[in-house]
Formats: sequence, structure tokens, C-alpha cells
Amino acid sequence: LVALSLCDDAEQALVDGNSSQAELLLSRARELSPDLPRVVEIAARLAEPGRPPVEPEPAPVVDRSSEIAGLLEQAQGHLQAGRLVRPASGSALSAFDQVREIDPQQADALAGRASINDRLSQDLAAAITARDISAADQALQQLVLVSEDADALNNARQQLDGLRSEAQNRQRAEEVRQQRITQMLQEGEAFLARAQL
Repeated sequence: LVALSLCDDAEQALVDGNSSQAELLLSRARELSPDLPRVVEIAARLAEPGRPPVEPEPAPVVDRSSEIAGLLEQAQGHLQAGRLVRPASGSALSAFDQVREIDPQQADALAGRASINDRLSQDLAAAITARDISAADQALQQLVLVSEDADALNNARQQLDGLRSEAQNRQRAEEVRQQRITQMLQEGEAFLARAQL
């Protein structure tokens, strides 16, 4: 809709004989919708013989290094405070991801995410080794937010499911044992009651 409006204005600028204004409006419309037929048509009219082709203006380069540095500093503070992935908007992961939105290949942000992944993976492994289902579940929920290794996540889920299954089997076995003890006590009481008669 905005691109069409810009095309209308560009055509009016051509009619008015203001080709530089038409080129400026067309370049903005191109940024929004480069394949829009009206954009292509107006560009062709502007590129008629004797007129150089309209080239889009290059996007201005913005130095965001101070913003990146601030986000990396925030991330370090969150790491030191133990806020790896939560809260969602106030965590090391959130700060590293904001850096990656600015520069997807920023080395410190990539290393930071890898560090969080390693730490959560270690927490998960320790919880599984200790057979602490609650801690393992919590570590896995956090690891899902940062890990890009689907195989490792599936493996961790299987291990956690195995722990849950073992815990359920132990609970069932304990329930059966308690039922058997209760039954034996009842039978013993019944035997004693009969013996007293």
C-alpha cells in the first residue's frame, strides 16, 4: 500500500517534470516492493533514452558498535547473576540474541550462546546422573531455548523419559510391597483372632 502510494507520487513528479523527485520516490518504493509491476514500469519510463537508469540509493551504514558493546556487557552481567535464559527479556541469551539481530556473525555473541549451551548441557548431564528428575526437566526446558542440536535434545529427552519410567516402576513396586505388607498384617491379625477363640 505504501509502495503504491509512492509510485503514484513518483508518476506525478514525472508529469510535473521533476525527474529527480520521481527517482527518489521510486527508490523508496523499490525498497518496499522491488517486484511491484508499477515500480518496474516507472523505472522503465525513467530509463528512457537519454536518461540514466534509476539506481536505488545505498542504505546508509550505521555504526552500532557501541550498542553491541552495551548488549555484550549486559549479557556478562546476566551470566554472572545466573540468568542464562530466563527471564526471557532479561537474560544473557536475550542479550546475545539482540547482538545477533544486529550482526548475526558477531563472535562474542556466538561464543556466549555456545557457553550457555555448554553450561546447561552440563547441568542436564549432572541432574540425569544424580537421577534428579525435577532438575533434569528444568535444565532440559532451558536447553531447548538455546540449543540448535536436535539430536542432543532428543537424546536428553529419551534419558529423562527413561528416568521417569524408572521412577514410576519403583513407585509401583513400592505400592505393591506396601499392599503385600498390609495384606500380611491383616492375615496375621485374622490368624491371631482365630487362635484366641
